[in-house]
Amino acid sequence: MELQLFKLYHNEREIDELNGELAHKNQSLDKENRKLQKIEDELKERKKEHGKLMRDVAKLEQELKDSVRLTSHLSLTHSYCLRHLTVV
Repeated sequence: MELQLFKLYHNEREIDELNGELAHKNQSLDKENRKLQKIEDELKERKKEHGKLMRDVAKLEQELKDSVRLTSHLSLTHSYCLRHLTVV
């Protein structure tokens, strides 16, 4: 009987220690999960900003192409007008 009580006492102590370790590890895991969530939120925000910047770049590239086309057209028109004005 005393041996069983002795074993029971030590088993309960070991269970308490393991529960304490588990609680500590759960706290650490929660802390790491909060850090991970913060990093994921920041990554999501940066991806959103990157998408906006890429749209802005595409828009500027299109404006540049349009400007080059317009400049080329105006140059041709100017040359055409100069040729016809000097002939007259």
